[in-house]
Amino acid sequence: MIVHGLVPFLSALRRNLNQGARSVLLLRPIPLAYAVTTPQLIALISLELLLSLASQVALYGTRGEINPWALRGALFDIPFVLLAGWWVARVSQKGLSPLSFAVALMSMSVVFACVGMVAVLALYKQAAWLWIVYWCMIVSWWLCACVLLARLTGRGVRSNWPGWALISLIVLASHTLPSSPLWQARDDASANPPHRASIEREAAFHAQAGLLDDALQTLLPQRPGVADLYFTGFASYAAEDVFRKEIEVIAPLMRERFDAAGRSVLLVNNPDTVMTLPLATKTNLARTLRGIGSRIDREEDVVVLYLTTHGSERHELAVKFWPLKLDDITPAALKIMLDDAGIKWRVVIVSACYSGGYIEALRNDNTLVMTAADATRTSFGCGSESDFTYFGKAMFDEELRRTHSFAEAFGRARVSIAEREKKMQHESSNPQIAIGAAIAEQLKRIEERLAGVAKN
Repeated sequence: MIVHGLVPFLSALRRNLNQGARSVLLLRPIPLAYAVTTPQLIALISLELLLSLASQVALYGTRGEINPWALRGALFDIPFVLLAGWWVARVSQKGLSPLSFAVALMSMSVVFACVGMVAVLALYKQAAWLWIVYWCMIVSWWLCACVLLARLTGRGVRSNWPGWALISLIVLASHTLPSSPLWQARDDASANPPHRASIEREAAFHAQAGLLDDALQTLLPQRPGVADLYFTGFASYAAEDVFRKEIEVIAPLMRERFDAAGRSVLLVNNPDTVMTLPLATKTNLARTLRGIGSRIDREEDVVVLYLTTHGSERHELAVKFWPLKLDDITPAALKIMLDDAGIKWRVVIVSACYSGGYIEALRNDNTLVMTAADATRTSFGCGSESDFTYFGKAMFDEELRRTHSFAEAFGRARVSIAEREKKMQHESSNPQIAIGAAIAEQLKRIEERLAGVAKN
């Protein structure tokens, strides 16, 4: 009996989706082709929610859980959809039922949700384009809904203004009111081993207050007559473990091979470290650089800053740790931080897509800047399953274990990255470097000192 009932139900659902696709393409709908029933409306609403959930899982990763409280926001517009359906039935010249417009509108919305999921999968690394597509889809949905309204009522623009107002209200309710995602990081003991915690938990929230202060207070001071190297690692994208994993390998490398023990600060966004390391935020980075700037001998010491995260075509470094609302970092903002900290000798390494956009903003005689890609290309190797990005692996885990020269390591890493990208059939990321003449001489003195230490 269930199977016999399911087949016509799915057939009716398919007819509704076909009509929804016609509406998206601005083709004239066929009112009698819709299957207008309450179960169909519930199925369409549920299907749209499932597609939205799938898009968020694709965007944020599979490690998480459904947030039931978000359903209130996700379903907030349904009463307005039903009200619009009642109004259409009341004024329509075609004898439509109160559910007709609601079913037609939700059929169209499911098709838009499918397009949105495809856009997320295709553009999830390109935040700027994803944002543009998102707003284009909102405008397109409004336009298609208004056309659908006019065709189902058979009325002109002036007499349809209450329906247009309801459709605009649906858009405002869906996309401007505060809401939470349906998919969020888990916050229960079974999902989080003892070393993992959500930033929402009270213990983690209050632990953060003192972590950066402690890290800065325990920094060792500069040594007179010694060109010390201070290191700051910044891993700011919490949804993927690869950035944290990189920092966890690079930090001991800098301590052991570059004499940065006691002179390193790590800023990380990740559930694994919220109880032990300060967050990687724009404010924390500025404070860290100022703290280091107050400890160093500005004429001798070199500060190495490594930033690893996702980057956008607008050259913004992603700073993400849901549910916090954090500011991304631009080349201009990073330059201001370094200048305000009074750091003269700088090695700035940016591992992110489109990171070449940081070269010109940071370039000067006292700075070495290297990036994982040029200003127009993506870099590779991110993801929670990866231990290193391509750039981080080649630069730090391979070449800087063989030499103390950042420039020499970059030259070799660039070759190995190109070989790996060619093997994986990726377009070349084209890593970039800019070395000021003065910083080159300063780094040479440090390389000679570290080489002498290694021999002893």
